[in-house]
Amino acid sequence: AQTSHEALKLYVDAAAAAQRTLDPSVFKDDLGHFWGLIETRPFMRAQQGIADCLMEAGRFVEAVDVLQQMLELNTSDSQGMRYLLMSVLFELDDVAARESLFQRFATESSAFWAYSKALHALRKPAGEAGAVKELRRARRSNHFVADVLLGLRPIMTGPAQFYGDGDQGDAAYYLELCMHHWLRTPGAIEALRTVAKPAVRRS
Repeated sequence: AQTSHEALKLYVDAAAAAQRTLDPSVFKDDLGHFWGLIETRPFMRAQQGIADCLMEAGRFVEAVDVLQQMLELNTSDSQGMRYLLMSVLFELDDVAARESLFQRFATESSAFWAYSKALHALRKPAGEAGAVKELRRARRSNHFVADVLLGLRPIMTGPAQFYGDGDQGDAAYYLELCMHHWLRTPGAIEALRTVAKPAVRRS
């Protein structure tokens, strides 16, 4: 595909082809643990491609529908679709849906979730005053994210070879999806600066 529009059409065709290989009963009988069946994975990967293309095209409402369906099919979210969905919900400024997603994955301890909770809190009426705890928790979860947002470290370019909790690859993935949400939120960077003790200082 030469464009995201062409890619979307191919992913839609791929999803339809993959679905034709499946017994229709799996969409009911295996609802919730779809990814556990090897034969469903081409369908789920094609659906992810559809969601990616819709996001790139700015068709966020449609992307939400696809991502929500994927989470219903695979409630443990082996593919990490909750992260794409969270970014889209910031695009749509859907406060209620973000809170529902936080509650759904209440035990999530990733840096992605910590920074998303902090930004969510900053967008509430209480603003910085109500977000200090979340900002500090986010900073502890991955200081690389804060360092980039504060301009103390360049963002890592190119794909990371390895991803680990709290490392630069982890930070790069979050920033790829959500850095622009921070930059578009009035006062967010300033609020982060008040609680962050940068790990890297300019010489």
